Amino acid sequence: MEHLQTQVNIRNNVRDMQTYVKDLYAWEADIKGKEEQLRKCRRAEKAAGVPAVRGAAPPVTAAPRADLMQPAARLVHGEGWGAVKGGGGARARARGA
Repeated sequence: MEHLQTQVNIRNNVRDMQTYVKDLYAWEADIKGKEEQLRKCRRAEKAAGVPAVRGAAPPVTAAPRADLMQPAARLVHGEGWGAVKGGGGARARARGA
């Protein structure tokens, strides 16, 4: 009896593996078809002169704006937080500044 159960288990495992491998081959064929469609589309875009979405254009660099750097520069030059927008907050008021 035990031999029959083992045989049934082996047959079930083989059937499951066959199904898995068939699905894997079908998926592979599907992906290859999609890749081929993408290649054709890219070739057509290249022939039409459509620019690439990313990576083809030279990077754009902008010079730092002086008005954005000004508050940080005042802090670096020793004027402290109190010099920026009359601040200092609760600590400055508690010290009596």
